[in-house]
Order: sequence, then structure tokens, then C-alpha cells
Amino acid sequence: MPIDPEMAAFVERAADLFDAAFDRLPLAEQRRVYGEFCRRFDGPWPAGIEAHDRTLDGPAGAIPVRLYRPRQAGLLPAVIYLHGGGWVFGNPDTHGQITAALAARIPAAVVSVDYRLAPEHRFPAAFDDSYAALQQVFANAADLGIDRRRIAVAGDSAGANLSAAVALAARDRAGPALAGQALIYGIFSTDFDRPSCWEHAEAPFLTRASMIDFVGTYLGGPVASDDPHVAPMAAASHADLPPAFIAAAGIDPLRDDSAAYAARLNDAGVAVEQRCAPDLIHGYLRAIGSCRAAAAEFDALCAWLARRLAAAA
Repeated sequence: MPIDPEMAAFVERAADLFDAAFDRLPLAEQRRVYGEFCRRFDGPWPAGIEAHDRTLDGPAGAIPVRLYRPRQAGLLPAVIYLHGGGWVFGNPDTHGQITAALAARIPAAVVSVDYRLAPEHRFPAAFDDSYAALQQVFANAADLGIDRRRIAVAGDSAGANLSAAVALAARDRAGPALAGQALIYGIFSTDFDRPSCWEHAEAPFLTRASMIDFVGTYLGGPVASDDPHVAPMAAASHADLPPAFIAAAGIDPLRDDSAAYAARLNDAGVAVEQRCAPDLIHGYLRAIGSCRAAAAEFDALCAWLARRLAAAA
């Protein structure tokens, strides 16, 4: 399947940022360029959404978070959002348009977690911060204006990995209970020889080689792991996990990881809504303002989260 024409135009608009020199830049400069990329495709701020920065208690000190809320009274359902960026890039700023749009569309409070990044902080720092953020949102729900019965976790790419790991931890550590987990073009194993890894080894925005580099940076060593908080596919059981929304891009080395994880959850009796956009690429959420196919995938994500959070009331 060829790439969607509107998505191809999106890739072309970003080509000057991610040229052959990008991988040779110092890490600080790579992060600056990634931030510029994210700002370039920011859309208009959704009406009626407020954002406030605060901190939550974490295992290594305060965890910065950004809370997005519609301007409405009463307790709201909540989505803990874990951003992508290969565990190396990203923060609430880089994903602000996505999280603000989620808050407006569901509607819900969205808590965007500024977890610690590698290589300065290797595994399990990002996972520990993410799970602690869920615990703290649950514990402080009334102060945050959140209905603790209606909390879901969501993330894209590395954030989808963290979201799946948090769902496993919440099950295994007696909570907090989750209404659902939304996993967008995520990595769920350390198997880099699935067919899509080779078929799309040189795909836009995420290559097989860069994916392996990200995992190695996150782990600080060999890229194989059977720790389920690194590779959720490796969990001994996937029973009793919250319902899942698992979305993939067809032109993505990670495509088959999403399919395999969805099958694993289905086999364990977990309700799964699975999607694959055949002509989109990794990172398509960035293009929801300029690519109708990407916008349709975002519509499906918002609708699923709204249904799950309503059902948990």
C-alpha cells in the first residue's frame, strides 16, 4: 500500500529537520529539533481547554505533569497520557496539541506525564514515574477534580509501551483500577525480526535501526529483555487486564508488534479494539490537522476512550 498522499506531504514538510545529519547531532540539539518538529505541526488550541502545570510525588522526587481540563464543573474522567519519543525525546510541550485535543474531544481531564528520559535516566526510571503518576492521580483525585472510578491510560510509541507496562503493574500490584488502555503504534516486545521490521526498515520517522537504538539507550545495554515492564508481550499472563484500544500504522516497523500484542490480549480474554491504518506511518497523530486519514484514526481513539470512561461510571 503506498503512503497516503496527505501523509506524504506531511513527511515532505518535515524533511529538512530529519536529514542525514540528525543522528550525528548532540543529544541536546536532537531534542531541540524534535521540539521544533512538534511545534511545526501544532494546530489551533481547542476552545474551552485550560492547562496547568503541577507536580506529583514520585520515586525519585517530584514528577512534573500538565493537567488539561475542559472548563466545566464537577468531577471528570481522566486519561493519564504518556508521550512518545523513544524514551529519549518528548515532554508535555511536544505533545500538548494532542493532549489538549483529547481533553476537548472526550471530554476529560488529561494528565500528561513528564517522566524521566534516557540516557540520563535509564529503565526503570520512565516506567517508575509513569506508574507513580497513576497512583498519585488516583490518591489525589478529588483535589485534581477527577473521578477515580474513571481513569484510563494512553500513549503513543514509547508511551504506548509505558501505558501497557503500567496496566500490567496496576493489575499485579492491586491497582489502581483502570477503565482502559489506549496504545497507539507502540512497541511491546524486543523482537526486531517481525516481517514489518524488515518490510518497513527504512520507513519515515522510525526505521528499524533507530528503533533498536532507542531500546538500547533506554536499557543501557543489550536490547533483548523478558522484563514485562520493558516488553509487555513477555508477561506470564495477560488475563484480567483492562480493555484495550490498539492502533497501528501500516507503514511502520512496529506494525506487527501491535498485531501480536492485540492477539495476545484477545487470547487472554481481554476486550480489544484493534485498528491498522494501512497507508499511514509511525507518528501519524502529528498529522491530524493536515491528513484526513490520520484525523479519522484520532476520531476513533477519542470515541473509544469516551465510551470506556462512560462505561466505568
